[in-house]
Amino acid sequence: MKAIHGGDVRALAARAGRDPSALLDFSANVNPLGPPDGVRDVLRRLADNPSELAHYPDPNYSDLRAAFGAANGVDPDRIVVANGTAALVGAIVRALAPTRCILPVPAFSEYRKALSETRVDAVEVPLTRNTYEPDIAALVRAARDSGATLCIFSNPNNPTGALASREAIVELERALRVAGCRLVVDEAFIDYAPAASCIPVAPDAVVLRSLTKFYAIPGVRIGYAVTPASLAAAIGAGLPSWPVGAVESHVALAVLADRSYARETRAGNAVERERMRAALAD
Repeated sequence: MKAIHGGDVRALAARAGRDPSALLDFSANVNPLGPPDGVRDVLRRLADNPSELAHYPDPNYSDLRAAFGAANGVDPDRIVVANGTAALVGAIVRALAPTRCILPVPAFSEYRKALSETRVDAVEVPLTRNTYEPDIAALVRAARDSGATLCIFSNPNNPTGALASREAIVELERALRVAGCRLVVDEAFIDYAPAASCIPVAPDAVVLRSLTKFYAIPGVRIGYAVTPASLAAAIGAGLPSWPVGAVESHVALAVLADRSYARETRAGNAVERERMRAALAD
């Protein structure tokens, strides 16, 4: 069986002779609250007015890019929209054509997949033991020694959950830039700790964002990247036409507007995090 992120829960349920809803799925980190009410409202509206699906989406995704830009305080021309951050990783690697890529490990499996598909060698550098923080000196040294021109790092880290400070990411980005290495920061889970996002302070980095995990909609494929406008255009040119459908676009706009869901999620997560910390300590 080919290893992918997000297990095939339906196939596993069929093999076990169980209903998929009876399985507790640990293969993806999805918000246990379930999708916001706005998602159901969008689906009902589209079901009642299917004529909205009779046209191709806006090829420039103007409304989506404006919404993502406003949410992050950046110009829409710095936004690239795609069918999930996994698709963006491949497009970024193709656009930048790195010689080698520094990969702090453990790491999300899709990074290696994208590098393998483009025949780019991964130079693995272990994260700091126990804390899983990026070892900035080791990463910069590896970039210089190997001649790598790209580094992909997730914050919060996937799979460890460790969160590096905004200051640490800025220091890493600047040090790598001096070494001739571009930093890609995957912030797929940053909505749980938005103050740590490096978007406001690392304008030369490529920052990946996802809606699917925090808003519990991994079946709706949508994500975006924030990067300098010239690179955003190059990344977008490497994506297929209309990478995001009309349904995904409407759902994305709805969940972004739901501030109360985000607040409830972060508050509940803080409580559960402390409960789990105490349970593990026991």
